[in-house]
Amino acid sequence: MKAEKLLELLGNIPDAYIMEAMERPARRLHVGKLLLAAALMLVGVTAAVAGFQSRLLGHIFRNSAEPPTPAVEAHLVQLDETAEPEAEDISFRVDEYLLDDDKLYLTWTAENHTGKPLIFYGPIIKGEGEFEIRAGMIRTALGGEVLGAALPETGGETTEFRVIGGGEGPVTVTMLAQEPIAPFVDDNVSSPVGTPVIAWDVAQQQVESFCYGISVGQASKNRVKSAPEEPSEDEEDLFAGPWISRHYSYDDREALWGDFADKSLYDSMLGETELDEKLGYARLAKRWDVELTLEKGAARRTLAAELPRFDFKDFTLVVTEFTQTDVTNRLRFQAVPKREGVFDDGVPQLGIYVNGATEEPRSITGWGYILKDGWEIDGVTPVEDAPAIAAEEIEWLNDGETIREIRLETEDGEGIDWKL
Repeated sequence: MKAEKLLELLGNIPDAYIMEAMERPARRLHVGKLLLAAALMLVGVTAAVAGFQSRLLGHIFRNSAEPPTPAVEAHLVQLDETAEPEAEDISFRVDEYLLDDDKLYLTWTAENHTGKPLIFYGPIIKGEGEFEIRAGMIRTALGGEVLGAALPETGGETTEFRVIGGGEGPVTVTMLAQEPIAPFVDDNVSSPVGTPVIAWDVAQQQVESFCYGISVGQASKNRVKSAPEEPSEDEEDLFAGPWISRHYSYDDREALWGDFADKSLYDSMLGETELDEKLGYARLAKRWDVELTLEKGAARRTLAAELPRFDFKDFTLVVTEFTQTDVTNRLRFQAVPKREGVFDDGVPQLGIYVNGATEEPRSITGWGYILKDGWEIDGVTPVEDAPAIAAEEIEWLNDGETIREIRLETEDGEGIDWKL
């Protein structure tokens, strides 16, 4: 699963090649599409907390009408960890972090004053357990010009990690700066297939992907050579979005990942940068390893002693977790269909209303997966034997108010009320 997870993180694999996963687009914390310059502007607009300003808390509470509670502030760690002196032309530092049980928020800053564009890859973390990036940009371009437009020399954001089997204790935060070898091309313009390019989102000023050419206008199933110097290996032209096909070299990627089959996600992602150079995309220019000791974060507590089942018209909803930390509330459930085809269009979109409110909490995020044929994802095991089960998670900020009642409602207005 490590290779599949990495492909999903990098956006280099279509939905047909991974389990049918659908984030809740109207609710997700949409970090990945932020302009880095705008992300840094949070310094001037984020919440003033206990006499200081925090980009990290500004990120978490950016959609909230309420400021962070003192309980949340208590878990914030601010620091100034640099791997190189500030005078360096290229630098990286970790500014803040907050450990929220099995989720780590890490705010960082990178700078490139060389006058040439560099692609910052990461941050990635090595420590006890695995640190899987769930929100944030994997590749960030800074400095110089790309396609005639000047890039900001300073950038950074808050990256969200899911912590698997670990947490507090010593960790290494790694950032790598890559020097482009392949040319940047507009992601909406066709380029020769078989030639390595860096697909560039002109509107967002960010790297869309590394690929072997772009076909715009229609999807095809032509087979193309994966690299000029390796004519025996080929790949398939994969459809990756409306009217845009990007060409990837999966044979080469899988060959390298085979060397990391028994390694951690951290080592696998380092291997990705080795592959970038092998395939002619970018070479390593600099690496930073920042050593930190994560302090104990917000503990998770159970809000319901008994987890209920609820009947909807098309499915039975089984609550599998309802917990809370000082930062967030989390509700996990699985929807078991009452007939075939219920989830052909994806997971059910359920609204959540707390304590009689008529509007959902403003800061809400989550994920949803369709589990087929007994599949597991993110440690989620189907509660029943069914052809397809929708597994979902909804999280929202803990505002300090005791939760007494929750209403879950489908898009067509069918709902249930759960009194705690």
